[in-house]
Parts: sequence; C-alpha cells; structure tokens
Amino acid sequence: MLETAPDDISSDAVCSALGKIGDPRAVDPLIKMLTHTSVYIRLAAAEALGELGDSRAVEPLKNILSDEAHSWFNSSEVSVGEVAAVALRQLDAEE
Repeated sequence: MLETAPDDISSDAVCSALGKIGDPRAVDPLIKMLTHTSVYIRLAAAEALGELGDSRAVEPLKNILSDEAHSWFNSSEVSVGEVAAVALRQLDAEE
C-alpha cells in the first residue's frame, strides 16, 4: 500500500493510519519508509513505528539517530531524529 500511494500526502496519511491501526504487518513497510526522500513521510513512519511498539523498529530508529549525514533527516521544524528518539522511548516503555 505504501509503495503504491499516488503521492507524498497519501503516503504520509497511510503511515499515520498504520500506526494507529496497530497491525504488526505494517512494521517492515514502515521501516522501509524511514529512508524515503520526503521528510514528512520519514517523520510519519518513525511516529507510526513508535505507536506500533514492535521491537523490530528499534535498530532502524537507532540508525537514524546515529546517521552521520543526519542533516538529510532534518526538516525546518522537526527532525526525523527527534521523532525517532520519541518512538524509541515509546518502544522502551512498552517492553
């Protein structure tokens, strides 16, 4: 579903919805979205992964925090790294 969304707005909405639905089958596609070219999709994917609470997301989210090219993950308002950090705290609280 994420790969076939017609545009970034749709992909962002799909990421958000998948986090709220809570289906663990969404984890792998959301992890793939962490490297999307759109910062908004990366933000939505990181947030959704935190909401899902699946431990498979821990390493990919940690990779965002340690990425040497972290500026690639930044937007003018919120960085994907900040959202990843929140998601990791959510995952830690659920274990």
